[in-house]
Amino acid sequence: MNGYEYTGVMVSKEGVDFGIITPSLRMFKFAVAVFDKDNFNVLQKLAVRDQPGRTAEEQLARLSEGHFNQALTLHQKRFARKVMPELLAYVRSLPEDSRRYAFDGEDPDLLQQATEDLTNGLVYALRFKDEYRAAVAMEKTIPYFVPDRDLLPILRGLIDECERSFIAKPYMQEVAKATERNLLASSQIVRSALAGIRQEEPDTAGFGVR
Repeated sequence: MNGYEYTGVMVSKEGVDFGIITPSLRMFKFAVAVFDKDNFNVLQKLAVRDQPGRTAEEQLARLSEGHFNQALTLHQKRFARKVMPELLAYVRSLPEDSRRYAFDGEDPDLLQQATEDLTNGLVYALRFKDEYRAAVAMEKTIPYFVPDRDLLPILRGLIDECERSFIAKPYMQEVAKATERNLLASSQIVRSALAGIRQEEPDTAGFGVR
């Protein structure tokens, strides 16, 4: 890493290191996620001076936790879409007064909306490790959805499978790339301050993981 000062690793989370860089212009400091040598992304602009009562390590600890949670949510959303056929089959097995008629599929637009609601409900339910709490969460968030006890073993299996299939680091890197893109799009000043990090011109810098 050239063109700036790096604090070194201050916080680690799931194999990803977090530290602070100061570009040579010294207009800003930036929190970065480091995935391996010369493979990093800028996550957040920081004040040049530390905020009173808040150490750099504390800021990075909160940032790393939030970053991990974003990565987990991304995984849960993709997982929910992948297993939706299984959950749709269960919902269609319920009595008509326990589900939306849209799940019968006669109206494609209504079916799409109902499926989106079901997907969002499952994403919310996957936050819970207990299938009972997950089932209650789904019932509260999905319109006209009254599940029976058969949902519990389904949710138990989905919660376990979702946890087993989550490999944090690739998702954290994907989130980091998107976060950096958004940060760079927010300000020409920020792009200029970061240009030296990638050793490219401000207007053409790719700034993604190389």
